[in-house]
Amino acid sequence: MKNKTVVYFLLMLVFFSGCKTIREIDTLNSRKEDCSRFVYCPATLVLLKGDTIRGRFTYSSGILYQVHENNDSNINRYGKENEEKGRYYPVSSWYKRYVPEEIHSYSVNGRTLETVILVADKNGNDRPWINYYIIYLPRLTPDSSQIQLYVSFTPRSHADATNNGLIDLLGEIVMDMATPGYYNYYFHFPGDTPHKIWPAEQSPIGFAAKAKMAELFSTCPELQSLAGQIRESPPKQDLIHAMLSKEELKYPKTVPAILAILKKYDDCCCRNKNIVPVFK
Repeated sequence: MKNKTVVYFLLMLVFFSGCKTIREIDTLNSRKEDCSRFVYCPATLVLLKGDTIRGRFTYSSGILYQVHENNDSNINRYGKENEEKGRYYPVSSWYKRYVPEEIHSYSVNGRTLETVILVADKNGNDRPWINYYIIYLPRLTPDSSQIQLYVSFTPRSHADATNNGLIDLLGEIVMDMATPGYYNYYFHFPGDTPHKIWPAEQSPIGFAAKAKMAELFSTCPELQSLAGQIRESPPKQDLIHAMLSKEELKYPKTVPAILAILKKYDDCCCRNKNIVPVFK
């Protein structure tokens, strides 16, 4: 009986030692650079209070974790919270955690994304500045622009085409050449709360954004005709389709066309000395 107990104890020891080895391998993997998934990736973080932080970060659910360069095996990198959340969830002994509420922007792989928050309703009310509502989007306009443009991109899915055969897949490839995905556009208007954006979509908020854009353009002589065009557009038409021609709506002409219009508005503001606070 005693021998059986000893054997059982040795087997359990080997088992748990094996688990520890697997966990350590997972830890090393989590510290292996994988910028395609934003794991242990070199990045620059700018906080709302003005600090700039450079280092290696892992991104998870909107939170940025700055990973310590020290790879000391004595550091306890695994805990109960890590086992529950997954292999890339860092443990407090080896990272610093930055939540969206304190982040202004981050840059990774030459691309910068800023923290923004969607307007709460068509009346322009603000949402609470909390993690649940904050998203990260790239800004395409310069700091000095009176109206800021943000964009999100969703790649086209080929799942149905792949299941339906070669002909449909070839058709999807042709479509990709014309439109590689779906773009959503957002605007920050002068005088709005910092980081607040309006979607250019077919919704009550989107139609309110269309009205705001027409009002702003009406103050600029060069854009008054465009303001009239936006106001006379069908009530259920979104801002982008109301603002641009059919030719300008074709990829990849849409973004340059929007930027050209916003540049005209900036030039008009400068000439008329009608400068309003820009986004910071």
